[in-house]
Amino acid sequence: MAHASVLGLGDSAPLLPLFVDLRGRTCLLVGADQGSQQEAIHKGQLLWRAGARLRWVGSQQPDWEMEDRVEWQQPPLQPDHLRDVWLIVSFSPDADVNRWLADQALERHIFFNAVDQTRYCSAIWPAYVERLPVQVALTTGGHSPALSGYLRRWLEGQLPVTLGAFAVWVASWRRRLAGHHHGMAQRARFWRQLLDHGLLMRYTEAGVEAAEAELNRVLALQEETDV
Repeated sequence: MAHASVLGLGDSAPLLPLFVDLRGRTCLLVGADQGSQQEAIHKGQLLWRAGARLRWVGSQQPDWEMEDRVEWQQPPLQPDHLRDVWLIVSFSPDADVNRWLADQALERHIFFNAVDQTRYCSAIWPAYVERLPVQVALTTGGHSPALSGYLRRWLEGQLPVTLGAFAVWVASWRRRLAGHHHGMAQRARFWRQLLDHGLLMRYTEAGVEAAEAELNRVLALQEETDV
């Protein structure tokens, strides 16, 4: 069976950017050599933070403070290691290992990511910036990790540190105004107008009171228009 492959530069369809819910779902991590241990620990911790259960197949037990959701198994890889798995991440530099995993993943409808071996991947691990609950992810499809890293650092400098707090504040107002607007289109138009006219900048530079004053001003104008 042909192994899974990422879409190349000549392919007509791009990768689909997607955020997935991994809570309670098993992710298989395949052992790293000494040089990639830190990356394996980092990505394992991100998966754990996302609520995933981890199955680690490697010669050494990972040094993670999350043993309650980590199942450690010794190599060699066996088909049973893929039981009930939703995502596989391989840190192995061995092309034969990754080729076998890609074939197994394709047959079982499991997404597969192999670090630094994109020709076997059906999923790409993106570069990302967090201002929780806001998350921004980006990828070059595996063609230029250096460019992904550069764009991540650029975005890191562009996104205000208060963006996460702003998102929570907006969510609270959306709940308060849930019954105020007549339908989804009017609600979307209200928030689009506010954001297009600098609500985030007002919140960031002048504070929450200034942002609330602007929100109330636009709300009052809308009510006058509706009368």
